[in-house]
Amino acid sequence: MDQPFLSEPITITERYLILPISPDATRRFVTISDETGPIGEFGAFLDFENPRFQMYYPVERYLGKTVTFRVEPALSVSFTFTDSLPKPTAEEAPYRPFLHFTTAYGWINDPNGMTYHNGLYHLYYQHNSGGILMDSENTSWGHAVSEDMIGWREVGDALFPDHRGSCYSGGAVSDTRNVSGFGKDGKPPLLLYYTAAARPVGISKGQKFVQCLFYSTDNGKTVQPYEENPIIPHIEAANRDPKVIWCEEIGAYLLVLYLDHSDFVFFRSDDLVHWTEHQRFTLPEDRECPNLMPLKIEGSDEHRWVFIGAADRYVVGNFDSGMYEMEAGPYRYHYTGGGSCYSYASQCFDNLGGRQVRMAWQHLPVPDCCFRGQLTIPCELSLCRLNGELRLRSLPIAELDAYRTTTDCYTLTATEEETFSIPLEKAAYDLTLSVTEGDSDITLSLFGLTVTLAIRDNKLRYNHGEIPLRYSENAPTLRLLSDVCSAELFADNGLVYGTTYHIADYTQNTLTVTASNLSLTLSVSKLKAVDMRRPPTFTET
Repeated sequence: MDQPFLSEPITITERYLILPISPDATRRFVTISDETGPIGEFGAFLDFENPRFQMYYPVERYLGKTVTFRVEPALSVSFTFTDSLPKPTAEEAPYRPFLHFTTAYGWINDPNGMTYHNGLYHLYYQHNSGGILMDSENTSWGHAVSEDMIGWREVGDALFPDHRGSCYSGGAVSDTRNVSGFGKDGKPPLLLYYTAAARPVGISKGQKFVQCLFYSTDNGKTVQPYEENPIIPHIEAANRDPKVIWCEEIGAYLLVLYLDHSDFVFFRSDDLVHWTEHQRFTLPEDRECPNLMPLKIEGSDEHRWVFIGAADRYVVGNFDSGMYEMEAGPYRYHYTGGGSCYSYASQCFDNLGGRQVRMAWQHLPVPDCCFRGQLTIPCELSLCRLNGELRLRSLPIAELDAYRTTTDCYTLTATEEETFSIPLEKAAYDLTLSVTEGDSDITLSLFGLTVTLAIRDNKLRYNHGEIPLRYSENAPTLRLLSDVCSAELFADNGLVYGTTYHIADYTQNTLTVTASNLSLTLSVSKLKAVDMRRPPTFTET
């Protein structure tokens, strides 16, 4: 077997290691060591001859250290560094969304640690900064901040793989009462909970998945580990994905953790640091990334607790007995209508004063881009009574309205089959359609995407897939958010939600609506783009 390549000692003086990457190259495993031994490692499809992209691996935590790089399989490397993250060019990111959150470089998946803290919304997410493919040995937590949950600005990676493993999914809490005791100078700390996921190779080899805590006392600018990590030792299988929330009914914080198969465990705590097992629970038809939340029932003062898994199966329950008891479900929240743009691993923001706002990961197999994956538009959740059952409703948050640059409203009536045409521009759009009379099919086409409301069949068809058009007996409605490489669809006033992967063809810049013997209203809003590459700002209040 060839010996691995070992570089000459290098003193780290800049914040990013430049990685020449080609997705089809051989994957190399790189170990970073100082005089004490291995201090970091990552995998990358290194290609110094004909790279497709440059990626930027953060090494700020090693500034001032003299290190060596061990590369296997052996490849002679001559790494270079930079102190700033360049803005990707249009050639590097030709399919960058206008509104949906993406990272500047690399792969992202599950949203993590979403909270409102000290005047800012914080979003963390699974991030591989060394390539555009999922790589469990590289998984860090990226970090972005926003004033409105739409216009995000990247801060940089916050949590990195260490001797316990990669940084898998989890949640965050703004400890407004400082029950953890980590706050300083009257300022509440920000607590981050994640799974340390031991890897099959490298410095965490042979360990098991455990739950760990980091915290910040400077509004998320920097984080530090809790000295007595892990806060929850290994239980079974690949136990992972801690979600933490306050439960008024039991007067304690709950941490929900995935175990194995469809099984989860609830822990409770008074101080957000020390946890004891409370109960175990099975969520039929789902697994991973638990999302637990109290939701008000529309038109009443009552609420129920909704438990959702990563694949968006949910149940409705309560804590009346002190334990979580399922009342109804499981139901299906999300549908994928063809393609591979599924919605997965959703989480809700902490500390929104009673609002529950959800974001999820969407896998996007976009070609020839320096990024891969995006997050859904934030949606507000509620419960409504439908035919004697409690069902989940979601609609884009009201903050999206501020991004409308133009809105045109139409009343369309077709006695015979007729096609109406509305000019569009290269932009993201928010369309809302409501049927006022008739039950024949309606077909919308924009940017190469065709959507059909088959009212009599109660089907919504798009991209070779179909989902329910409505659960209620109300008149059919559809809200459609179109972006560069995806569409999100909200039917039946948000009772049905679907997504699809679709690269918009902006040469087909006309919205057409085809119908017969039918009347409808239509609003068409053009949305302004978000510059997510602006430098972040932090409040100091």
